[in-house]
Amino acid sequence: VAVAYISDIFPPAERPQYIGYVPAVVSACYVLGPTIGGFITNAYNSFRIPIAVSAVVCGVLALPIVLLFVPDSKELILSVEKKDISDSNKEQELPEGRRASASAKVMQNIDESSTLLGNKNMSDQALGDYLGPWHDWRCWACFFIALLNNTVFSCFVVSIPLVLGEPEFGLASEHDTVFYTGLVLGTGAITQALGLTFLFNAVQSNVGLIHTVQIGTSISFLGYIFISAQTPVLGM
Repeated sequence: VAVAYISDIFPPAERPQYIGYVPAVVSACYVLGPTIGGFITNAYNSFRIPIAVSAVVCGVLALPIVLLFVPDSKELILSVEKKDISDSNKEQELPEGRRASASAKVMQNIDESSTLLGNKNMSDQALGDYLGPWHDWRCWACFFIALLNNTVFSCFVVSIPLVLGEPEFGLASEHDTVFYTGLVLGTGAITQALGLTFLFNAVQSNVGLIHTVQIGTSISFLGYIFISAQTPVLGM
């Protein structure tokens, strides 16, 4: 929802920067949340209290903030799009000859927007016949890349406590395993948050989004190989 909202209210050139902040915030929460939850658990000697606190934060704080202070993105349409809509409305009041000229201008603006998004010119077909993005193979490619990436990351996260529980790590107890699992995840989350906040937009602005994806995929590939060969916790 956050990414869709950003796509609605920011022009294409600014979207990557703000979309990069979304997972950065999530990563920061992976550090803050477990830390707060750990303190609460130790203070009350119960795992139920952090869950109750989470429910209160979501229901009593987050939900009213969303309802009261986050407007529908349709109310925050880009000024250029507002002008197109205004021009389209005015066009209905024009004589037939001038109406055709105004329609051509609106279609030109639509064509420019669709070109930025990598689509064919919309004026080549009636807007009502537009079949949507899923008829473009590139959307399916992005979908499968995201699916594979999240699957691999999930496998990695699940395997951390299993790997750390092996004898060669020399951890004394299951408690140690839990602690170091949190340490590994927290360190990774901090690294991701810093990278997405300070590096992502700088890199993609210089080399483009596609090359940024290639760089990130290469780093992930080398990182997983490195981690799979480690035995000390510090190496993880």
